[in-house]
Amino acid sequence: MEYKTYPMHEKMMMERHFLVKSEFNIAYPKNIRLKDSEALTDSDSIEVLNGDIITVKPFKYGVDSTVYCYLVCFYNNAGIRVDCGLETYMSLDFILINDKLFEDITESFKRELKINEILEIK
Repeated sequence: MEYKTYPMHEKMMMERHFLVKSEFNIAYPKNIRLKDSEALTDSDSIEVLNGDIITVKPFKYGVDSTVYCYLVCFYNNAGIRVDCGLETYMSLDFILINDKLFEDITESFKRELKINEILEIK
């Protein structure tokens, strides 16, 4: 599903990376946008494990709506990237508040991705 959001500040829409510290299921609506879903009845989930890294982009669908997370992809323990492209029921605040489940590793992970990119070029 394509990433779409109500206009927000550019910094707010940047990708963020979080280390998963405990097994967790990320729920998302099947085949519809979050704003069109009425309940969790038509949903599915992706299981992420301790040590996986999720990449999310915050989004919202109205002026006063909650800032939710668009799951861009996740990296499993083997370092394999799994592309997702899903709007989730998970809010950004939920991730930021639950430090027992998630750790923000955005800066260090971006640095690691840049180093890997440079090494691949050579």
